[in-house]
Amino acid sequence: MTYRFYYSIIAACLLIAWRRGGLDVLVNEAKSYDSVFKEEQALKKYKEILTIEPDNIVALCGASINSVRIGNREKNEEKKKALFADGLTFAQKAIGINSQYDEANFCMAAALGRKAELLGAKERLSMAKEIKKYADKCVQLNSNHAGGHHIIGRWHHRFSNLSFFEKAAANTLFGGIPQEVSESKGLYHLKKAVDLKPDFILYFYDYAVALNDADNENEAITILKKALTLKQQTSDDPSIIAKCKELLDDIQ
Repeated sequence: MTYRFYYSIIAACLLIAWRRGGLDVLVNEAKSYDSVFKEEQALKKYKEILTIEPDNIVALCGASINSVRIGNREKNEEKKKALFADGLTFAQKAIGINSQYDEANFCMAAALGRKAELLGAKERLSMAKEIKKYADKCVQLNSNHAGGHHIIGRWHHRFSNLSFFEKAAANTLFGGIPQEVSESKGLYHLKKAVDLKPDFILYFYDYAVALNDADNENEAITILKKALTLKQQTSDDPSIIAKCKELLDDIQ
């Protein structure tokens, strides 16, 4: 009886070690796809991990951000909504497991931001504070999280450049534009994202847009020209480069 007990313990340990080793391989494969922005392949791997270990927070975050990125390119509105909904569900599960994980907070902010883009102006504004709450938490936990800084920077820029209708909606919802909104803070965080990830074209473009809107045309031109020298990495980069060229032509 004793020997059987020990044999069962050894067998269980070996099974756990085998399972752990297999998961590590899958995680490494998913991360390798992430590193070269192959979102579809990465998402497939992360989902495969989650069928084995549903509370794997790395896989939940990976599945979330890749769902959001793929959804952002999707032309079919129903598929786009479904991917954004998946991204938010994965992020919510990750936050539920560890709310002190910087990437989980980033994924929540990103997923909420994309969901908000599908809504009307009032609905978008009503979600704004929640989006920023998670982005702020992300950079509080990790001051070098480029994605977190990018979302905060865009948040400040967006609120600093509301349309007449959006300002009216903000007056209704918040009694005015949130007091913390600052164009200079937006520029700071967007620049921080660029400094932390100097090979990511999207960050350069959004920083240039904010600079131009703040009447810093010369600096915007410098940033746009730098963006045009960067190696294209993601499936979105060709369209972002086209936007960079268009903005550069408008400014010059």
